[in-house]
Amino acid sequence: MRSLIRCISFYTFAGGMMLASPLAASAQPGSVLRPVSDSASIAETAARFHLALRNGDSATAKSLLAPDIVVLESGQIENRADYIRHHLPADIEAAQSITSTRKLLSVTRQQDVAWVVSSSTSTGSFHGRAINSVGAELMILSKSDKQWRIRAVHWSSARRTTPAP
Repeated sequence: MRSLIRCISFYTFAGGMMLASPLAASAQPGSVLRPVSDSASIAETAARFHLALRNGDSATAKSLLAPDIVVLESGQIENRADYIRHHLPADIEAAQSITSTRKLLSVTRQQDVAWVVSSSTSTGSFHGRAINSVGAELMILSKSDKQWRIRAVHWSSARRTTPAP
């Protein structure tokens, strides 16, 4: 029986999202790597959403959202239609205008539900306004049809008290 080695490699996904990629491989040379858990695909779904915003790819962003998504930000609650109609274009514009660095803090999975906690720092200018902020994100996902979809997002941000670099 071959022994298995579990490793977690961290890499930065485009847009600054740090991902953990759990892999299992036999100790034998030339062995095939295969996923051990869904942690990487859960984190990658969150990262793909942010990358889609940054790339102005609203089709991909929308494809990652569940039909009943709830978006919470700035004291507002939006359903999918409201988010796509009003907020998504502004999120794309902001993602393309400012520099954001995201840090994945945790991925937790309970059967077909998962939540991703991330922090961020953002700097730049948006609509003539200087941006220097820290942010927190809680993204809840569920798995259906063998794909993870974003069911809820809660964004929170505040001005940084330290000067922008």
